[in-house]
Amino acid sequence: MSDTGGGTEAADMGRRYRIAIGGILTESNDFCGQPTDIAAFERGVFARGDAVLELESSSVGGMLKGLREYGADIVPLFFAAAHPGGAVTSEAYSSMRAELLGALEQALPVDGVLLPLHGSAAAEDVDDPEGDIAGAVRSLVGPAAPIVVSLDLHASITVAMMRHCDVLLGCETYPHTDYDKTGERAARMIHQILDGAINPTM
Repeated sequence: MSDTGGGTEAADMGRRYRIAIGGILTESNDFCGQPTDIAAFERGVFARGDAVLELESSSVGGMLKGLREYGADIVPLFFAAAHPGGAVTSEAYSSMRAELLGALEQALPVDGVLLPLHGSAAAEDVDDPEGDIAGAVRSLVGPAAPIVVSLDLHASITVAMMRHCDVLLGCETYPHTDYDKTGERAARMIHQILDGAINPTM
């Protein structure tokens, strides 16, 4: 399903873009004794399909607000978030990764992808989940579709994240009071890329 939103003057200036949104967000500490399992995400945020469109807070809410202001055709995928904890269990990560990528594959083609991530996640068998997700998304959407990522202020930027993404945007305040504004920036920048107004380079 998709959400065309209300649209604004910005939407009338160019083409209506089909933008997918989804991600897996948590902050991991390898020294923490309690693994982050699927139940930890279910206690946090666990949204599939149209349920993603109902999220109002944090970077996802900001992304959705920005996309609606641009009149985008929003393609909700899957979004899950958990409080900081130990490494994400292999079962939880593989399950959520498959759900996110499966939803994207079914939604193709899309003009671009917004990934609300953290930047400091770890899974039991994947040291760089953000880079892994970005690489898998890139393999599905191809080289031309921009991938714009929102990150926490404490993100660790990896080579894989830089290789597969067009823009990495971190929140800028501590305490983190600007997650929503960071999401709005991400939505604005993906439209600027698609319109040819900017050409970001890592």
